[in-house]
Amino acid sequence: MSFKEIIRQHAGRLTPADRRLVDALLENPAGSAMSSASEIAQRAGVHAASLVRLARKLGFEGFSDLRARLQADILAGEQPHDRLRKRVQDLPPDQVLQAVVEREQAFLRDLPNHVSQEQIARAARLIADARRILLFAEGSSRLLRDMMARRLRRVGRPVEVLEAQSRDLAEGLNTLAGTDVLMAFAFSAVPPLLPPVLEEADRCGAASILVADLIGPLVRPAPDLLLSAPRGVAGESQSLTIPMALCTSILLTLPLVDGGASIRAVERYGSLRRQLEDDSR
Repeated sequence: MSFKEIIRQHAGRLTPADRRLVDALLENPAGSAMSSASEIAQRAGVHAASLVRLARKLGFEGFSDLRARLQADILAGEQPHDRLRKRVQDLPPDQVLQAVVEREQAFLRDLPNHVSQEQIARAARLIADARRILLFAEGSSRLLRDMMARRLRRVGRPVEVLEAQSRDLAEGLNTLAGTDVLMAFAFSAVPPLLPPVLEEADRCGAASILVADLIGPLVRPAPDLLLSAPRGVAGESQSLTIPMALCTSILLTLPLVDGGASIRAVERYGSLRRQLEDDSR
């Protein structure tokens, strides 16, 4: 259900403070989707704890889940050309590059407020200890999936790419085991095949890592490790800079937790590449 439908379903249980919070949320849904609990509560004239209680009353686990639903509603209600139009309408024609750089820098600086180094290190340890890493993505996030597959192979990790067609996906999941790690990507909306993939990983005892934007808290079943951060302003066209930074951070942390195995693998990769290039001349 959309956020408005959830509100209508619970209308009879809302207190006056709840209704002020709902009004503040819906007055500017795009802004609310990027605001903190304290900012929204201040607009409504209530304590931030009231917003957390409202979120739970509406069936969310907390404010982050509620905010993720707002962003999902915004993205679902607009076509890609609408988001692109919003992104470019305020760009000065002679400063597009500068504006893009400044916007990406702002969200990169904010990234540690959403994902900690401890979470990055946990992801690196899961990958280092795994027998095999299975990568899953649909849509444009396949770009990140394929990039991660290449880089993980270069650091010596066994990788399998899961394709989002039922027959190919079933073949890939058929060998999933508890010693494996599933790494998935989800942006803007929950990929239709992601929930059954996560369910199968849970059934097999395989650890799961999900790299996502603010849609992440809405994914069910929840992954074992969620790395979720905003990629841009809700309702506007967004880039892959933020999830790329998360993936790069995991790869750079890997040598710190695997006893140097990844560095030795990269050295071997370089040697093999030079040898093959020499043989092909």
